Amino acid sequence: MTYYDLEWNILNLTTGYKLLDKGIEKSDNFNEMISICKALSSGLPFVRIDLYRIDGIIYFGEFTLTPYAGFYPFNPPEWNKIFGDWLILPEKFKNKKN
Repeated sequence: MTYYDLEWNILNLTTGYKLLDKGIEKSDNFNEMISICKALSSGLPFVRIDLYRIDGIIYFGEFTLTPYAGFYPFNPPEWNKIFGDWLILPEKFKNKKN
C-alpha cells in the first residue's frame, strides 16, 4: 500500500503494509476523480472514497467512514497527529457529554 499527496508525491507513511518499491502511474483522469471525491464527500468531516479506473472509465466502489474501525495506527507515529490535526469535527460533536 502506498500513500500519495494530491501532487502525486509518495508519502513516507505506512499502515503496516509493505510500501511498494516503486510507485504506480498517475491515472490520466486523476483530476476528474478528485472532483468526484470532493463532490461526494461534501459535508462529511472524514470519508475514504474508493474509485476505480477500468479501461478509462471511473467506477465508484464505496464510502468508508472508519477505515480499520479507526484503530490502525500510522507509521511513523507522527502521522497519527498530522491526520488528527486535519480532522475538523462539526461543533455539535465537540464537548458532548454522555
